[in-house]
Amino acid sequence: MPGGQAIGIVIGDQSIHTWDLSKATGQSFAMDEGVASAVLGALHQLLTPERRGPGKAFAEEVACPADASAQDRLLAFSGRQP
Repeated sequence: MPGGQAIGIVIGDQSIHTWDLSKATGQSFAMDEGVASAVLGALHQLLTPERRGPGKAFAEEVACPADASAQDRLLAFSGRQP
């Protein structure tokens, strides 16, 4: 795996799980829109249908308006309710 791709995965993982933690504790968290957009682009390439669903690393994508923020689109794509 290229180093840039590996770094992107780590940044995406940390960003999404930081949002998870903030939501669970009633805090707010706003990702940098550039980071969220880059992670979303990377996930579109890496997150295949066989990695989604019950018992898998990611839930199915949830609906999100096309004009939503990059953060909300990323969260929805990763199976979360923004």
